Amino acid sequence: MTPYKSLFHQRPKHRRLLTIVMAAGSLGVAFAADEKEVKIGTLHGQMKYDVQSFQVKPGAKVNLIFSNTDEMQHNLLILTPGEDKILGLAQKAWALGAEAVKKQFVPDGPDVLFHTRVLDPQQSDTITFTAPMQEGDYPYVCTMPGHVFSMRGKMRVSKVDEPVVMATKSDKAAAESSHHLHVTDEPKVIRAFVDGGPPRSISVGLPGSINYLFDADLCYVRFGWYGMFLDVGPNVGTTPNDRGGGWCQILGDKFELGDSGFPISTGTRDAKQKIVFAGYRMRGKDAPQFFYTIDGNPVTQVTQPSPTGVGLQMEFEFGRDPGAVFFYVTPHGLKLTSSAGTWHDGRLELPAGEGKKFMVTIVTETKAERKAKPKTPKVDP
Repeated sequence: MTPYKSLFHQRPKHRRLLTIVMAAGSLGVAFAADEKEVKIGTLHGQMKYDVQSFQVKPGAKVNLIFSNTDEMQHNLLILTPGEDKILGLAQKAWALGAEAVKKQFVPDGPDVLFHTRVLDPQQSDTITFTAPMQEGDYPYVCTMPGHVFSMRGKMRVSKVDEPVVMATKSDKAAAESSHHLHVTDEPKVIRAFVDGGPPRSISVGLPGSINYLFDADLCYVRFGWYGMFLDVGPNVGTTPNDRGGGWCQILGDKFELGDSGFPISTGTRDAKQKIVFAGYRMRGKDAPQFFYTIDGNPVTQVTQPSPTGVGLQMEFEFGRDPGAVFFYVTPHGLKLTSSAGTWHDGRLELPAGEGKKFMVTIVTETKAERKAKPKTPKVDP
């Protein structure tokens, strides 16, 4: 075999061959540099990724390893550029209702480029993808309920090498978020004072990021919210010297359900009735049942996320035929449907024989839907 340095003393055609070999070797190094491994974890109890930003070359092969070292579920979605779309996309994930868990909290649409699955605590997932050719900042985010506000980062696609930027840890943030309750695949029920709720509040968190508050005094659902479930820190105390006793805080965005007081009348419209709470029952992964009586007639109510948007679907079943049934809602900004009966401007009327078991769905209209509604013409008095 010819010694390496002696090749430089060969005839020109051999030197050209050497140049080609060396160039090919250089190209091989370039290809290797276009493969990048990225490791992203979580800051325990702080609702943050431990990497704020990382950089890849256009067209590079990327192996992204996401490890969940937190106590709650997380995912990671890489989006097309544009910070303004992040919250809207997360809201679409929350509005998937019962489908959210099946779809890994990933909404349909062109804005999601790559994503992991939803990870339970101490799980990891690896995704491999080719980085976009267009340079720019591509945000990544967790779309689990309520996480979008702090679990964000950016993948910078650039030909210029940049260091990974790590997130800073905060002991105070960890103490606060450790009292945030999150719902996974089973409902949660908490009996505690809730800010904005009645004295006898029962908070119910449902899979799919939809939650509601049941008034155990008046026996109906007061309001709902989407996002994370509850911050119980003010109630139990967040530090050794904090004795708690404060109001729990809902985590997420509240939505109204047309609260007009107890919504059901039986027999006649606006009937005076005696309503008595009779408890509730947990049923594993199924939505809990609430029980009460209307003038002694037992009622079972099951409330679940609406299958068609941000809202709730409530099923009512009487123990005895109640005759005619009337259901009342303040209808502004809501879409109302039912399994039976006829709606009259927020009042559902079910004739005798149709009201023993029925279902009502209340969904919050989007801004676009409200804008598209025909305006009611003004009538001079």
